[in-house]
Amino acid sequence: MTQFAGTRRRRFSAASGIAVATASLLFILAACGGGGSPTATATTTLPSPTAATPSPTALTIDTFIAQANALCTSANTAGAAVPTPNTSNGSVTNPAVGDLPVIATYFSSFTPLLNALVPQLQALGTPPSNQSEWAAALAAFQTVISDFQNGLTAAQAGDLNAYEAAIAKEQTDNNQVVQDFTQFGATVCAGQSSSSPTPSASPSPT
Repeated sequence: MTQFAGTRRRRFSAASGIAVATASLLFILAACGGGGSPTATATTTLPSPTAATPSPTALTIDTFIAQANALCTSANTAGAAVPTPNTSNGSVTNPAVGDLPVIATYFSSFTPLLNALVPQLQALGTPPSNQSEWAAALAAFQTVISDFQNGLTAAQAGDLNAYEAAIAKEQTDNNQVVQDFTQFGATVCAGQSSSSPTPSASPSPT
């Protein structure tokens, strides 16, 4: 997910894949038995007949993937609306130290969009199949988000070496995001068009 999930080509990847923790945020609500209720009488009655409740339609893997791609599409749209910084040498991955303040401003607007996408993807729950691929993709995405956060911190501190190291790591980690989301089938989250038949790595920074 560099470039967030594959929006459009930028000078650096903005988190093209997308993801986050290996465990999906699936909350299981257990019914609690109340104490102190009246003791049942010895008389038993047959339960009254009730109409059969139709079982919900099982979630298919295709539907799950479509939902994930839809979330990534929305995130991409929001990310594309954030103005990219103008640096003195035209590069975001290898800028001059004087460019770090404008890059920090950009990252301050962009990184929260990635963080917001995490719980949305987790809220989809557990896919009906390919659970390990989904968990791997989310974990890889979380790593990329951490890389961007480190880049933001370095840019805010005016530390050019730390910034370039963070972005270089993001570029490497993003390859795993693209691979994992592509393997799962969430091509938009991998930085591709939903109609793209073949994998394509998200844009790398220049």
